[in-house]
Amino acid sequence: MKGLKTYFFIFLLCGFSALILSTVSTALDAKQKKARDFYQNNNLLKAANISSKGKKVEQLIKEYITPKLLDEQGNVFTFEEKGINYTNYLEKGARKGFYQDKLKLFYQIKNGGVVIPVNGFGLWDAIYGYIGIAKDGNHIIGMTWYDQKETPGLGAEIEDPQWQVQFKGKTLFHGESFGINFVPKAMMTLLSSAEKTYSVDAISGATLTTEGVQNALTTSLSPYIPLLKKMQNN
Repeated sequence: MKGLKTYFFIFLLCGFSALILSTVSTALDAKQKKARDFYQNNNLLKAANISSKGKKVEQLIKEYITPKLLDEQGNVFTFEEKGINYTNYLEKGARKGFYQDKLKLFYQIKNGGVVIPVNGFGLWDAIYGYIGIAKDGNHIIGMTWYDQKETPGLGAEIEDPQWQVQFKGKTLFHGESFGINFVPKAMMTLLSSAEKTYSVDAISGATLTTEGVQNALTTSLSPYIPLLKKMQNN
């Protein structure tokens, strides 16, 4: 009988604890999502080279950033024109990557540039970021990675603003080639002036993460080349 009471007490304790944890988790979900959205939107602004200091992120997004859609022929549409709900679209395509959709997401910057979502895989898991491109369709104005699970002190450096800032001013198109070249820092001095315009320092000790970033940029941006080419001709 004593043993049954003990088991019953343990059962009640476990059930009560589970209820408390579930309640707390549910209560925090909304706040956690709000914090994630704020961080992601702030990274979107950084990629667009828009400072959020002293201003509300949500207000800046509304004022300077317009989400748009690109079809496979290079035609641009608003979400309203296609009758697509923006929130539902984000929820459906965020994890797999928008570059895989027939209608691909990009963000029009008020000054004429664009921000393109990029994603791929690092050493341990998926990585997600934004790249801002000037209105000339070639020069990078900002690069951010806002979601990654790489090794702290190594691959996780892709989220370090000091590493991201080196992308500013780099070019995506060089002759018949397209993309960004990653080279060890010690080798940068050996590059020609032309090569330096599209090369950045690789992260020391994080070869696989660096390769993941390079592949993510090439794979995510390639479907947007028609858009970038059109921007170059305007």
